Amino acid sequence: MSWGKCKMKTKNKKLILPITPSLDTLDLLVRAKLLLENALAKASNPSGVDPLIAMLGFDNVIEFLLRIISDHIDYETLTGKNFSETELSQMAGDINKLLKENDLGNLPQFNNIKLLRKVRNLIQHGGLDPGNDLGRFTKITKTFFDEIVWKFFGMTSDNLAISSLINDDVVAGFLKNAEKLIEDEKFLESIVNCRDAFDNALFYRNKYNRHRIDSVPAVVELAKSSWLLKRYFESTEESINLLKYGVDSVKYDHFQEILLHIPYKLKADKSGNHVLQRKWNLNDAQFCYSFVSNQILKWENETVPPLYEDSEDDFFYAKEYLDGVWLKNVMNESTMVYFDGDVSLHTLLFVTNNEMKNVFDSFQEGNTYEYVTEFLGEDRQTVERKTSSMIKVIHKSLKIITHNPVRWATALHLKQLPFTWKREDLINDHLQLTSLSINEATNDELSKVLGLRSHICEQIISLREEGTKIQSLDQITQINDINNFEIKQIRNATRL
Repeated sequence: MSWGKCKMKTKNKKLILPITPSLDTLDLLVRAKLLLENALAKASNPSGVDPLIAMLGFDNVIEFLLRIISDHIDYETLTGKNFSETELSQMAGDINKLLKENDLGNLPQFNNIKLLRKVRNLIQHGGLDPGNDLGRFTKITKTFFDEIVWKFFGMTSDNLAISSLINDDVVAGFLKNAEKLIEDEKFLESIVNCRDAFDNALFYRNKYNRHRIDSVPAVVELAKSSWLLKRYFESTEESINLLKYGVDSVKYDHFQEILLHIPYKLKADKSGNHVLQRKWNLNDAQFCYSFVSNQILKWENETVPPLYEDSEDDFFYAKEYLDGVWLKNVMNESTMVYFDGDVSLHTLLFVTNNEMKNVFDSFQEGNTYEYVTEFLGEDRQTVERKTSSMIKVIHKSLKIITHNPVRWATALHLKQLPFTWKREDLINDHLQLTSLSINEATNDELSKVLGLRSHICEQIISLREEGTKIQSLDQITQINDINNFEIKQIRNATRL
């Protein structure tokens, strides 16, 4: 039995428009819009060679758009052709033909964009002055852009912005402002909004970053010994975080270099600035906008939601006071406490606004304050337990993390003074003192509550029976065979 050859005819896939753009395509469209706005700016107030630059810009925008369309509709798969080296008129003709074959009408401004390419060639190679034709080609290019965006992507050019894809309203607002300010040629103001968008996006991303949180006590410890070590550690910690978040380090460094030149009046911490040796320009603003918007889009697409969101009620389970100030009123995000190996040392970390920064400033290193924690019942009002102690501020730090809204990251490194810890419990609707007094506790209480060995308990009782109350930690440390755990338990869980 012989087999004959048969030739099968394949049918091209039908093109249906509009097609929603991908994030990468949207980014390209935004870039095309920025190129158009730059060309329109040159054409709006022409002087010198501006008309020539505007005409070349119009032509570049049209060719850029046609190549975006080619990738967007997967032209190569639909036709078997590609535009890698195709001339603009040929590209326009091929796309126009494809539209007709699929009953989608004509390519907008088809004949006019071919004419624009001819004029552009005369300008570039023949030195032609576009003269009075500049206004005509301005209208042609703007109309082409608007109609193309609607026909192929189902969008209006006014809404063609990355900010429209950002889920976070605050961050999206800053990016939207930056886009409008670029259009208005207010480049410095646009850069400031890019800074605020990036800072806020990074702040929210850091909310669940254990690496950053765990580094705080280490920074405090280094600050006590060497400012240079602290600065290097903070720089290294920032680099690790950015690497973890997939930030391009070269672009980030350039972004930060630009931000260093923002005038101090536009900074919440009023820190100094480098003086820019020229005027702010479009390239500065476009770089910042492109870097920030792309990074934020990437973060939003990669975000994994937490297992659960913090409830507002969670912050009221315990109220903490330092020198009579409720820390809930000093922060607008969260308060965290870190205990070192020595329980007498701990670090308070909280985020505070600009108004309450003065409260933080009032806590002075070397001074002693009362530190109180109130544990609330299920009604979030009744104080069921209260602990207090006297603490000494060993070190404090303050760092701006967002300029708008103003947020300061604050840290207090505290040391609890010996024999000052007290506990009160709600008994018969009244708080009653229930913590042990080192000078009154029984042998059984010292053993069961503090976990002291029996012969240590006996020596403490003997000290008291000699007629002298225990007044200092030195008396405890001189007890024969007492270990570090027992010393910490006595100093941090009893009162005089």
